[in-house]
Amino acid sequence: MILLKIDIRKNKFFRIFSALSKSKQQQFTIFLENYSENDALIKFFIALEDKTLYIDEFTIDKLLIFTKTSPKAIFDDGIIRQYFFELNQYLEKFLLIEFNQRQFQFYSFVEIFYELGLEKEIQNNLNDWNKTLENTPKDHQNQFQRYNILQFTNELNTKKGKRDDGSISQQMMDTLDELYFSQKLRLACIILNNKNIWEQKKEIILLNEIIFNVSKLSLIENPYIELYYIVYQLLTTEKSNELFQKSEEIILKNKDKIDRKSLREIFIILQNYCIRRLKEGVISYERKLFDIYKNQIELNLIVDKKIISPWTYKNIITISFRLNEFEWAKDFMTSYKGFLPEGERENAFNYNLANYYFRTGKYDNSMRLLHQLEFTDLFYKLGSKLILLKIYFELNEEEAFENHCTSFKNFLQREKKLNIEQRKPYLNQIKFSNLIFTNKHHRRNLNLIKEKIKSSSKLADIHWLLEQIDLNEKNKRN
Repeated sequence: MILLKIDIRKNKFFRIFSALSKSKQQQFTIFLENYSENDALIKFFIALEDKTLYIDEFTIDKLLIFTKTSPKAIFDDGIIRQYFFELNQYLEKFLLIEFNQRQFQFYSFVEIFYELGLEKEIQNNLNDWNKTLENTPKDHQNQFQRYNILQFTNELNTKKGKRDDGSISQQMMDTLDELYFSQKLRLACIILNNKNIWEQKKEIILLNEIIFNVSKLSLIENPYIELYYIVYQLLTTEKSNELFQKSEEIILKNKDKIDRKSLREIFIILQNYCIRRLKEGVISYERKLFDIYKNQIELNLIVDKKIISPWTYKNIITISFRLNEFEWAKDFMTSYKGFLPEGERENAFNYNLANYYFRTGKYDNSMRLLHQLEFTDLFYKLGSKLILLKIYFELNEEEAFENHCTSFKNFLQREKKLNIEQRKPYLNQIKFSNLIFTNKHHRRNLNLIKEKIKSSSKLADIHWLLEQIDLNEKNKRN
């Protein structure tokens, strides 16, 4: 049976082509028109952009597109499949050429000129290559290319009959040391950052020697080595405040000398470090975590390929709420809404807006929004129920609070997508909220509850629970 529809989400060509930027799509169109001698294929490609041939946003009618491309021919599904096969081949060639031009342009030409024996052209390309690298971040790719330049230079000198006095060999050695040291330190930081997830069974070979030599040699002048060296110390010593501040200073000082991927990676390690310290009860790291997020926003690292993760979006807003940075959070929430993935945009924005209303005491607005919306994501549903629980608690609505606790528990027990570990923090949150609510006038009981909360590792929002006990005690004193 021949299917007469094309789901573009399942079509290889469409998946790759739609991932390209608009300018790259236009460049491919020019590439296809210049290199393909098949007019029918070009006509077919142009027809793919005609929205009148679509049944809906993601579905093309094969009959319509075939008729538009070959109006006098009898429909043949095999021809459409052949067109897509050829388009995929041209698209892959285009991407390969574009990538090679961007990454290996100088290397390829030096190799070509070397085979042709064109010494002057080789030297000119090596000089241009060197100048280009001077303006790019000194990451592992940069270092590897520098090593290649030195190797080509050495070979060219040998061909000319020049003896190496050791200077080029020494430069090659130094370049390899920088490349090796920076990558070894980088991977050590990543392993340490994930040690709570991965069981670290093996010792990292030669790491102690690397740490010793970095502190002794001039390698610290490389911003990558300096940064990973400081972050490694941060993850392995007790001088956290001083080293954390030092790592931020290095990032900001070298923000133009470090590539985006490495900056993003370092910030994630620092974020996770802050979160671990917060779990240990070091509250000062709330502000440090907030500053880390702000630095990423200022360096334009939060958005990747025009998308911000809904969870990063939520985490930034949540930490700003804890620091009472409500207006900053509202501005961020609105400014970055358009960068959320389209399918999750409304869920993410409305959940955080409801939380903003709750945090700023606009309980009616928050409840109205939460009751109006039907969250499609399970964890937004859980979050919205948690917000409602807090609102009924803070409004001292005894009947509404009790009813909501019961319905919340029932929802957790019914929801099959949740495992025991995912249910537990919410069930504990309900239990302790209930205990605080029913013991508001019993200071001794509240003190015992407070100690139990502090020793519990599975809670949806420990900060709010402790805050309610502290507020209750403060109100009694007043």
